[in-house]
Amino acid sequence: MKQFFFHARSYIFRGLLAVIPLLLSVLAVKFLYEMIDKRVMSFIDNFVHVRQIPGLGILLVLVCLYFIGLVVSNVLGREVFRLIERISERIPFVKAIYQVGKQLSESLSLGEGK
Repeated sequence: MKQFFFHARSYIFRGLLAVIPLLLSVLAVKFLYEMIDKRVMSFIDNFVHVRQIPGLGILLVLVCLYFIGLVVSNVLGREVFRLIERISERIPFVKAIYQVGKQLSESLSLGEGK
């Protein structure tokens, strides 16, 4: 009987470990959908009436990020971001937040090259 409980406990624990990442992924997708898609679409709806298409807000955010990446990749974009960095270094609270974000983005970009 002890062996049965050990066996059951072992497989229940393994099942739990398998389900946790799935549930976290579902929650993350739901969170992103609600935080990005719905808010972007409601913001755009203030200016232009757009039919509510699920995922359109996320697609628009991705397109905007793509174009920002294009701008930042050229010389003029880099100079603009250097100017923003110099301005943000003069504001104490903004400086702290900007430095944390910059360190995070630099560490993520280092991992991208691998």
